[in-house]
Amino acid sequence: MIRFWLCLLTLLLAGCQVLNAPNMGATRDAESTALVQEATRLVDAHATDTAQIQRTAQAGATEIAASSSINRQLLLTVRAVIPPTPVRQVGVAVEGASATVGPGGPQFVSTGVALSVRDSDGCADSLQTQFDAGTPRIYVNTRAVNLPARTVMRVEWLYDGQVVSSEAWTNPNDVTNFCVWFYLDSSIIPFTPGSWIARLYADDKLVEPQAPFTILAG
Repeated sequence: MIRFWLCLLTLLLAGCQVLNAPNMGATRDAESTALVQEATRLVDAHATDTAQIQRTAQAGATEIAASSSINRQLLLTVRAVIPPTPVRQVGVAVEGASATVGPGGPQFVSTGVALSVRDSDGCADSLQTQFDAGTPRIYVNTRAVNLPARTVMRVEWLYDGQVVSSEAWTNPNDVTNFCVWFYLDSSIIPFTPGSWIARLYADDKLVEPQAPFTILAG
């Protein structure tokens, strides 16, 4: 009898162990589900990061474009307020550059615009009133007679009545025969077809006559 109960107890214990044994298939399924969820989360996070990077790059490109546009507008504004200044040069006429000036103040003759000036004395080869749109430079020239030292010579270039460039130069010495010239460069100021004027001033006094000219359409 005792042997019977021992056998029965042994069978019950074996059954309990079978019932308490871990379910390996269920465990594998749970682990697979967790891995899929983690992979999905990582893919979603990567997509979110990529979208954020793209938005940041687009915002940066937009900001750069806006900054470039603002810089261009500022440059145009500065050029409108302070027009770019072409290089100024002067020439000395052959006859008596430096001398003591006489009474009566400066006088100016042969004032006008030209395609070029002579290397020998800085005076214009030939004055004219019309230029092609493809002209690289236009010179304004005048022969100053009896020009005192420290006289400020100034030029204004006007297109359609508006000043597009201005420049000044101070004469360092007394001179009695002196060709002063300035030029306007098309690489700095576009030569727009239409009506132009070159005005010269001596100590802010207008040198007459003014020099009107026309740039022809191409």
